[in-house]
Formats: sequence, C-alpha cells, structure tokens
Amino acid sequence: MSLLTPTAAGPSNDGKRLLSGGADGQVRVWAISKGTQVMIASMKEHKGPVYAISIKADDTECVSASADGSCITWSLTDAAPFVRVNALFAANFFKSVVYHPDESQLLTCGTDRKITYWDVLNMNAIRIIDGSETADVNSLHVNGDGRFFVSGGADKKVQLWNYDEGSKYYEGIGHSGSVNTVRIAPDEGYILSVGSEGGIYIWKMPTDFARSDE
Repeated sequence: MSLLTPTAAGPSNDGKRLLSGGADGQVRVWAISKGTQVMIASMKEHKGPVYAISIKADDTECVSASADGSCITWSLTDAAPFVRVNALFAANFFKSVVYHPDESQLLTCGTDRKITYWDVLNMNAIRIIDGSETADVNSLHVNGDGRFFVSGGADKKVQLWNYDEGSKYYEGIGHSGSVNTVRIAPDEGYILSVGSEGGIYIWKMPTDFARSDE
C-alpha cells in the first residue's frame, strides 16, 4: 500500500472542501470548485492509517479515526485553522466515527467489537455496548434526530439500535461477506448496506423506527 493511498474521505456540508485521510496517517483538506482542486492543509498526528472522517454540520470541526487507536478532532475555522482540538485513545483499531446530530457525542467502533459513546468536550467514554459477539464492527450511521443508529460488521450482520437505550432492536442477515458500509436513507425509510462479497442490500426500515411526518 502506498503511503499516499486515500483510506477515507468526506465532503464539507457547504460543498467547498473535501477532507481525505490516508494510509500515511495524514488528514488533508482540499479546496474544490469547478475545474480546481487544491490541497490547503495537511494535518499529521495519527501514527496509522485514517479509516473514517466525520464533519460537523457547520463545517467548523471534523473528527478522524485511525488504526493507531486514536480519534482526533480538528478545527476547520479561520480563527484556529487545521489544529488539533482534542483526542481520545483506546486499545482499538478504529473503523468508524460519527457525530450524534446534536454534536455533543461521538460514536465509534472497530476491532474491539464494541460501540462506544464519547463526550465531545472531554473525550471520556460515556457508554460501551457490545456491537458484535464474534467480529469487528466496521461501520456506523446515526439517523437525523439521533433516535437510532445502524451498524454493520465482519459478522455479516446489519443491526439497528435505539441510541438512548443502547439496545439492539433488529438484525438483518443476508450478506455472505463482511458488511463494510451502512447508511440510513435521507427519508429514513430504508437502510443501505455494502458487503465485501459485492452485495448491495436495501433494507426496509421497521415501522416503529420509521420517521413520522406528523
């Protein structure tokens, strides 16, 4: 693997920047516009590949998750551009990190088979739940109001959780390979999962988790 190989990426919410993580442990910030892509910053503190990046809704901060057992929050503001804000460390190969919609907490997963809730301000673990009994947890996605989240892992399962309870309510079995990515559809009526066997599954959201427009 080349040290320059991209291992994670995420666009800013205003569409003006792209953040990428690499096998060399760097988090890079790119200014993008029609016909132009320019790297404007490179943030290097991770000692291993960066496997996930999540960006706050107002684009002022992002968090990166690495195989070195760390997650780092970075400032993206003009007042304090591209510097570390905070960090957390664990005996884990982090595979995914996401903000709760109110951005007071982070959710992580990885090779320790756990799903961990972290306080954004002090980076202390708030809750740890068993994401899988047998294998790595690879991907997480939280719904728009933070009521629930979905996980996917090397145990080939897609799982639906109540966020506040930390309880698993539903389990989807169908993949014959590791589930590498899970996403909740914007209308929250479906869940999309992608497996290492090449399968792309679309799961109907259970009625008690579906969004109500009333």
